[in-house]
Amino acid sequence: VSQSRYHERYCSELVVDEGKQRFLVEVEAVGHESCADLFKINKPNPFSFDLLAQQELIILNRMRSLGFLYPKIHYELQEVEQGYRVVWHIDPGVTVTFGKTIVRGYTTVPTALLHKALSYKVGDPWDKEKVQISVGRLRALDIFERVSLQALHTGTKQSVRDLLLTVQEDDPFEVKVRLGYQQVSKNFAFKKGSSYKVGSTVVWKNPLKKADTVVVDVNVTRFERGFSCSYNSPFLFDAPFSTLIKGYAHTYMQPVSVGSRKPLYEAVQQGFLVGISSAQKKHSTMSCSFGFEWMETKNVSEQLAQAMHFKTDLIDKKIPYLFIEPTIFLDLLNDKLNPTQGIFLLGTIKGMLPLKDSSYSVKLLLEEGTFVPLGPCIFAHRIRFGHIFKKDFSAIMPPERFYLGGANSLRGYQTDKCPPLGSFLDEAGITQWVAQGGKSMLNANLEVRFPLGKRPVYGVLFQDFGLLVEDIHTILSPKKPLAATGIGFRYVTPVGPLRFDIGWKWHKQTEQESSYAWFLTFGHAF
Repeated sequence: VSQSRYHERYCSELVVDEGKQRFLVEVEAVGHESCADLFKINKPNPFSFDLLAQQELIILNRMRSLGFLYPKIHYELQEVEQGYRVVWHIDPGVTVTFGKTIVRGYTTVPTALLHKALSYKVGDPWDKEKVQISVGRLRALDIFERVSLQALHTGTKQSVRDLLLTVQEDDPFEVKVRLGYQQVSKNFAFKKGSSYKVGSTVVWKNPLKKADTVVVDVNVTRFERGFSCSYNSPFLFDAPFSTLIKGYAHTYMQPVSVGSRKPLYEAVQQGFLVGISSAQKKHSTMSCSFGFEWMETKNVSEQLAQAMHFKTDLIDKKIPYLFIEPTIFLDLLNDKLNPTQGIFLLGTIKGMLPLKDSSYSVKLLLEEGTFVPLGPCIFAHRIRFGHIFKKDFSAIMPPERFYLGGANSLRGYQTDKCPPLGSFLDEAGITQWVAQGGKSMLNANLEVRFPLGKRPVYGVLFQDFGLLVEDIHTILSPKKPLAATGIGFRYVTPVGPLRFDIGWKWHKQTEQESSYAWFLTFGHAF
């Protein structure tokens, strides 16, 4: 230390003895066999009490999933050569199970049927998640104005928990009216491709006092006329299988081009079906529909039929057939409307057996999507594959073929306008191009979604690929790829993201077509 008359200066030195570094080398859980395999350490980890807190939470969650809501957990540290060995001592206590469910409130649905909608039974180990699933199922019936399900606590650590289900039945009749406007344009100048949209839905809730509904739906646009009447029940002969009985009549006019009033063809589908689905597992749904349908393609000239590669002897011919369509759907997404993580899988196969003149066909569709968070960004991809098992492509009705192009497939092409294309001369002698569709389809979409400043605005970079062929044996033949690259924006709302996408084609097949397409709609592309 040195001193002077006018100033003083001090120097100090701090010495820290870090001691011996400790590692966590082994973890053992005793007291309950379900926790024996929770912790496996392949190499020593630096010891910290935060690790112990994390391990205690893991044990607690495991015990609660088995119905042990009040376990006693403590650890013992044993010093070994490289650090510590941790022994967790677990006293599980009593198992808490589901007791009886008491129904309170106003409803005409029998109590026995309400109990069948619950995801638990008396005596099952207590699971809070099953309570939430049960509430979701009851709300999905769409006949109740209010639903709540709560455990009845006695203030002690009881081994059986009774529950109180409170329901309030909604008004039996509901009428919805829709009025809108739809714009379809191939450039930024809003031209002819527009249509009014008018619709109405009438719902009769709980008509047979079985939590069922009757729904009548009508929709009308310039291009479509649709009517359906359906009966929905969450049970099949008191078994927990959702049942749908539906009759429908649908007419669709496919224009030659965007904004054109001349129809390429008019498709009529009329029939009825019965659908049965099971959603007993949390993330998967299996369903099967079967029924009878009449299909007709009309208002097609021979010239247009040749351009679409469609058999002329099938024009204006109403074909009746039986069909069956099983479907399986696996949903492991963290959010239905705006997923940021997870995977989904879809598989469906539709068998169609005509009752006269035509041969059978089988339509297969497989789809997979994955979402991966990368910091603030989300990487997402989707792959779809479809194939129709039918020898003669020209005998496939145009509405049953696969098409690509639009806001949910290839975003550089207008809806259903991807090659292969056929051509014909219109009345003015101008060449018009029409989509033929395909018997085999392959589609891949890649996206990177990233926030723009503060949420809820996101930007998107996307790359779409596609392949559409009449013969699956030519699917790997050299040809120019169907591809589109583009950008987009998302504004997240409570009903889903408002989406704008614009994509540019890699190649144009004709000089008349635009090199890009844009879309403004709700919901993600996948």
